[in-house]
Amino acid sequence: DFHLGQIMIVSDDVFLIDFEGEPERSMDERRHKASPLRDVAGLIRSLDYAALAAVDRMIQTMPDGAGPIYDSASQWRREAVREFLHAYRLRVDAAELHSPDQEGFDGWLRFLLLEKVVYEVGYELANRPGWLHVPLIGMWELLFPGEDLPR
Repeated sequence: DFHLGQIMIVSDDVFLIDFEGEPERSMDERRHKASPLRDVAGLIRSLDYAALAAVDRMIQTMPDGAGPIYDSASQWRREAVREFLHAYRLRVDAAELHSPDQEGFDGWLRFLLLEKVVYEVGYELANRPGWLHVPLIGMWELLFPGEDLPR
């Protein structure tokens, strides 16, 4: 259950905190080994939440600027994900932790992102219905890449 809330930056160092895993999973499930790409998917989804939370806050003070604000946040998110994946691939390729096959990597990551976003839909419905738009937008973008959101 890796996300931005588990990263603490102090001075010039980075610490990863809170290793409890997804609260909806049993302790036995949390103990099973899983692909590190599951954490990559979790961090990417966390970047989506960060971008859309910023949009929601800014629209409260500038409701007429919704389109450009959303576009800027989307661009930030795309660049952040691209840079994160680039850095990740550099490290894991050097350590030979994944197959160098980019198509296989992308397909597996896409599957894990979809798994995560489906989990988020259920979580938000049960706990924070006001945030349901975040995983729904993420699901749209995964299922219909390059297509604009319906208005």
